[in-house]
Amino acid sequence: MPVYRMTIKTRFPGGSGEGTNTWHFRTTDAPVFGAPSPADIVKGFYQTLQSNVGSTYFWSWDGSLQEVLTAAPELVAVQSGWSLQGSAGGSTDSGPAGVGLCVTWRTTAATKSGRGRTFIAPVPIGWFESNGTIAESILGTIRTAAAQVVSSSIADGNGGICVVSQKEAIARDVIGSTINDQVAYLSSRRN
Repeated sequence: MPVYRMTIKTRFPGGSGEGTNTWHFRTTDAPVFGAPSPADIVKGFYQTLQSNVGSTYFWSWDGSLQEVLTAAPELVAVQSGWSLQGSAGGSTDSGPAGVGLCVTWRTTAATKSGRGRTFIAPVPIGWFESNGTIAESILGTIRTAAAQVVSSSIADGNGGICVVSQKEAIARDVIGSTINDQVAYLSSRRN
């Protein structure tokens, strides 16, 4: 069963101004998408965030996928890409660079290689409570978006969002998520 990598580019105010989140999904065949497709599920996650971030935040996908967990990976252009822009009014200031809200994706393997993470970074200033935690209203929205990813992924007959372990050469389907009320530090992954 093919597994693909989908890279979402993020643009935001301050700091480096750019980042990426990598999503993986498996599919029964070549990535011919019905509705909802795994790509639609990922887009829906970011659409839920739109009204909670200012207009200086953008997420985009170029429509290409990279096959993974194979000796001869293919780059596949499957459909038109998309771009989403934040729509919240008010301040567009963001919190400190290098920190973000972390969504941890769980699989049936309760190990480090059985978990994936998506960072929402940098965190808009308006998301913080006076004690430095993330506001419950924001957490509720993001938890709902993450739950929708899980339920849509499980129900999708064409494929599902998964966590890839390169070390074990395996992709495990996402079955749950965890989102804490504190930010996480994004360390560099440079070699």
